[in-house]
Amino acid sequence: MMKPNSSQLNKIDPIHTFDAPQPAYGDVIIIDENAAVRLLLAEILTEFGFSSVIFDHAEAAMSHLVDVQGKCPLIIADQGISNVSEALDFVKMAGDEWPLIPSILTSGHVIEDHLIPSSSSFLRKPYTLNQLESTVTAALSRASHMPQTRDASKTTLG
Repeated sequence: MMKPNSSQLNKIDPIHTFDAPQPAYGDVIIIDENAAVRLLLAEILTEFGFSSVIFDHAEAAMSHLVDVQGKCPLIIADQGISNVSEALDFVKMAGDEWPLIPSILTSGHVIEDHLIPSSSSFLRKPYTLNQLESTVTAALSRASHMPQTRDASKTTLG
């Protein structure tokens, strides 16, 4: 698990005030095999007012999610090319265990709609800051009125 160091990236200008409900608990989980993309996405989310933790694979992210007992406002997972189903499997498992955590699945490739879990949104790469912001806003708005109530169990990815 790595907390991004904002000095590693150039400071970006905030695009404007983020309008989505701001969860009062946990860090956004970011999973992407590309380190530069992980750090940039974490920096953008910081500009939106969120803290995040970044991972290069889903197994470590699942271990973290179990450790924090599902206290996570949002998951953003990239469906990379090295393990074709890893991100999709992760958001399905996380959604099964913690159905109130919204997720955003990203990919540069088309993912058929019926494969995307109902708790997830799909954001096709490349995307703009405005597209990212609107997708995050929509995901958090869907979950904003539901309290986090389910306890975590020892879920593993494998």
